[in-house]
Amino acid sequence: MKVREVEVENLNNSFQTCVFLFGHRLKNEIAHLLAIEVERDRLRYSFARNEMSSLENQRNQRT
Repeated sequence: MKVREVEVENLNNSFQTCVFLFGHRLKNEIAHLLAIEVERDRLRYSFARNEMSSLENQRNQRT
């Protein structure tokens, strides 16, 4: 399976999940919901990374 096919398959699975979770909505609405989830995940990752960085800086300052 090529990368593009995997991307399309993952996108189709995401749309199916959104239809299950949010009912029958327009594709634009589903795409918007997916974009919001991606942004939330990105922010969570960024926050966690900053927290780890902050803890590491504190540890380095003590030594």
